[in-house]
Amino acid sequence: MTMSGREIAFAVLRRVEEGGAYASRALDAALTSAGALDPREAGLATELTYGTLRRALSLDRSLAPHLSRPLERVDPAARVALRLGAYELALMARARRAGVLAANLANADTPNYKARDIDFGQSLQGAGAQADLVLATTSSAHLGGADTAPPGGELKYRIPFQASLDGNSVETPIEMAAFSENAVRYQASLMFINRTINNIATALTGQ
Repeated sequence: MTMSGREIAFAVLRRVEEGGAYASRALDAALTSAGALDPREAGLATELTYGTLRRALSLDRSLAPHLSRPLERVDPAARVALRLGAYELALMARARRAGVLAANLANADTPNYKARDIDFGQSLQGAGAQADLVLATTSSAHLGGADTAPPGGELKYRIPFQASLDGNSVETPIEMAAFSENAVRYQASLMFINRTINNIATALTGQ
């Protein structure tokens, strides 16, 4: 059975976390052993692996308030799963934010339109809140859980620096700057995935 990109990333991150393996070597070995893997899945595995490792400290800070014990005392496999899930949610938040900012710019001349935005930092914290799941515990060693609201990153209205007479709160220069900054960060991740896909496709076809 072919493994998905998420499963490969999880396995590699476990090797890094539990065995001190080098991420690049572990990922190369995992991708090779996966056989005829869809290049898109390989790209996803690569981004999830390196992205989770790059942002490990930020992810840990976001996850910590939602756990009933220090993160270092959480089972290594569970710790890896929490980081991996939080990173993927944060990446998705960038894609969603691009759509929100584009809608603001498209409605710059619409009377009474209210500009909205997503706080990426709060999205990351909200991803950490996914640790607050309701779990069935059958052992005192199991982690407990609690009811939780949906992950962070909800739409919020932007407060304009200068109110418009027609009630529109879109300030085009601010929206363009935010859109460009978000696009650069999002495209950086996508370019990393695309390079990986191209390298794998070249290796498979020899072209």
